Amino acid sequence: MDESVCRKRARALDDGMCEWHVLIAHQKEMLTTVCYFGADIPNGTQVSAEQWDGFVEMHIANRLESFTLSETVGYWKGCKERTYVLTVVHRKDDDIALITHTIADLYKKQFQQEAVLINTVATSPVLV
Repeated sequence: MDESVCRKRARALDDGMCEWHVLIAHQKEMLTTVCYFGADIPNGTQVSAEQWDGFVEMHIANRLESFTLSETVGYWKGCKERTYVLTVVHRKDDDIALITHTIADLYKKQFQQEAVLINTVATSPVLV
């Protein structure tokens, strides 16, 4: 980051503005990428919470600096299933697409999945 941006950032922080707002002001575009990992395995079992936690530690936490995890219910081909969700808010120029596709491929292989849904949309995050 060049010196003028750092000075503006420091001045904004002195004025009580959140650092995130200053960083957002310098981004051309922010994106939100959400990945949906179905838990049903073709052999009739499911990816357990412990297996998911292990996968996160081994394949996600070491690739992404900041992210959110949640659990929900989704439908795949008309069937209801538990679904693990990974959400990443990032700059457009970050290499998140490659990282999330790599994570998805690893999940598909490890848990015999047909697909992992990855959805990326433009966003305007505000950290309050």
